[in-house]
Amino acid sequence: MIAKINTGNSLYGALAYNQEKVDEGLGKIIATNLVCEAMDGCFSVPDCAADFARCLPSSEHLPTKKPVIHISLNPHPDDKLADNQLADIGREYMERLGYGGQPYLIFKHEDVERDHIHIVSLRVDCEGKLIKDSFEHKRSKEITELLDRRSSEQGLGIRGGRKTIEPEFFRLAYEGIYAEFSKSFTTEEQLKHRIIRVDSSMVAETCNKLKKGLSPGRKYGKTPDEVVKQVKYTIAFDGLTACDFKIFTDPSYISEDRAIPEVVLLNASKEGSTTNIYTFA
Repeated sequence: MIAKINTGNSLYGALAYNQEKVDEGLGKIIATNLVCEAMDGCFSVPDCAADFARCLPSSEHLPTKKPVIHISLNPHPDDKLADNQLADIGREYMERLGYGGQPYLIFKHEDVERDHIHIVSLRVDCEGKLIKDSFEHKRSKEITELLDRRSSEQGLGIRGGRKTIEPEFFRLAYEGIYAEFSKSFTTEEQLKHRIIRVDSSMVAETCNKLKKGLSPGRKYGKTPDEVVKQVKYTIAFDGLTACDFKIFTDPSYISEDRAIPEVVLLNASKEGSTTNIYTFA
């Protein structure tokens, strides 16, 4: 897990950056602390900024010119964590770093292939005192290493799961899936259905020739200024052949939430495909 800590003086700017991701469908709030959530679930920068401001002393009494902290936490690329797991990681990180009693918002970003979180908070408490920041980056590194070890030991996400889940788990899982399938449909109905698996793969080979492409995780080429562009292939597989596929180079399709539905709709729109059952991870 990699943590990046930035400090600044613009609370509105940090919140607006995250709202852009929310508005684009590439982000969402997964946890809050001491910040009111709107009844309709909509994120409002002015409302959130006002909530944060209530916890700050007047500008002339601030002990620092940079009262805002904006943190990004990037789990291992192989870790596929649920929203509640990411939220728990964010909360524990903030608690251990000394910000557990501060107002903060935790955002999940899905703008690159690796889901990650951003946390916006304040470096000044309600009494106007600066949160202790001695050796902050060193302590942050120790915290992320601790969280990484725990994830691996407890088998959180796919990466840890590979080490701890036995083949028997998958046999029982598939038996459970087909048992539910059998209960939902008669034998005659089951024969009418096809189970279609939809998945994506990213390819970067020879993509330095592309004018447009996807750049998950900002992978660099021969020089720091050269960002490797990749192609996403999203394929529908019926157990025998690839029955449909689409190729994406637009960066907006880096999220599977956009790519997979397009291929599902492409396949479902064909005559005779209305009884297909689609599965994807």
